[in-house]
Amino acid sequence: PDGGGPRHRQERDGRPPDRTGHIAPPSGEHRYDQDSSKPASHTNLPTRTLHVNTTTPSIIPRYERCSILPMRLERFSDVGHFEARVQSFLLEREAVHNLMLGIIGHLHSGTVKDPLMATVERGGEIQLVALRTPPHPLILSLPTTEEALDTLASALGSSELPGVNGPAEVVVAFTRRWAAVTGQRARLYSSQRIYQLNRVVPIAGVQGNAREVHEGDRSVVVPWSSAFVEEALPDDPHDPHAWFDRFLGPEPRTLLVWEVEGELVSMAAVGGPTPNGDRISWVYTPPALRGRGYASACVAALSQRLLDSGRRFCFLYTDLANPTANKLYQRIGYRQVIDASIYHFEDPE
Repeated sequence: PDGGGPRHRQERDGRPPDRTGHIAPPSGEHRYDQDSSKPASHTNLPTRTLHVNTTTPSIIPRYERCSILPMRLERFSDVGHFEARVQSFLLEREAVHNLMLGIIGHLHSGTVKDPLMATVERGGEIQLVALRTPPHPLILSLPTTEEALDTLASALGSSELPGVNGPAEVVVAFTRRWAAVTGQRARLYSSQRIYQLNRVVPIAGVQGNAREVHEGDRSVVVPWSSAFVEEALPDDPHDPHAWFDRFLGPEPRTLLVWEVEGELVSMAAVGGPTPNGDRISWVYTPPALRGRGYASACVAALSQRLLDSGRRFCFLYTDLANPTANKLYQRIGYRQVIDASIYHFEDPE
């Protein structure tokens, strides 16, 4: 996300959030459509942007309850085995799964303690991938069938999950099942949109130039990172100096700043790489300097650098509560992929 604003609240398919943005546990047994079609292959899931409402066709294929083969949860303790098992599944929708793919790559560093790495499978075929790096919410892939969400919720029902993150419709479907299993409520934390860029549309007329960050920028960029978190993800843990150090080490990530006559005015960083792309994040311009094209120019410069390095495409997330950011990214070549949501779980009052 670039910038802040009030959290975006919108109705979701099935059980909409109440006026406080919550999804309450269902009353009575949850029933499935007995007349629904057979599971569809995940390779046929639509690629257009999807809003979760009653008029949009579901991205989650439904299932028949008479299926012979049972669903089962498979847990992994070795990152290499997990990556080898799920990568081809996730790569069929690389843009949708860019966050999960990037995190899996980071897990090889060994710095994440006790990650939850799991698949839901039937007959040796993956139906759903789930990943969690404490203390962050559970991340879900697109499932091949909604039954996989039931299996996951039941299997993890005794676990303490702070929330769930993933494609918007999938996340809402899971929160209903989680509420039925645990009695917890789901509060909408963030509504986002995933974009993908294959070619940068050049922009002109923006004063300044991009350069890589260095140690002398710490006093400016560190407070920017804290401001970004406060605006976009206020409940997320953040160590600003440790974050800044990622861009200066022996194998640094890339952080570009936009500079005008010696003054830093904006920044954008590379998040987690995928096999064919890179995710751009930490896009921030101080409020007093917004509206001058600095963020667009910085993101365009970083995106072009990634493409020039051999990446096939770039990804980024925007906050749906920030229409300005959603428009500016489209002007430089980013195209909508799918909406994503984060919900936090809470015990009922």
